Amino acid sequence: MDEVGDRICRLVENEKVKNVEIVRSKDENNGLVLKVEEEREKWTKVCRKRDGIKADFDGWFEESGDLRRKMDERRRIRKGLWKRWRIWR
Repeated sequence: MDEVGDRICRLVENEKVKNVEIVRSKDENNGLVLKVEEEREKWTKVCRKRDGIKADFDGWFEESGDLRRKMDERRRIRKGLWKRWRIWR
């Protein structure tokens, strides 16, 4: 009979150990899930900043193209005026 009692005690102890391990694993898992969510939030912010910077850059690039076209137009006008002035001279 003592043998059966010892087995039952060992089984109960094993169950307690397993339950403690399960609780620890769940706590560790919850901690990891929180870390993943925090990292996801950080990356979301970084991506939003990147998208904003890219939009700004695209705007500046387009504006520089407009300015370049205006400068070319002014050069052509100036060149045309210079040619006319030389002819009249």
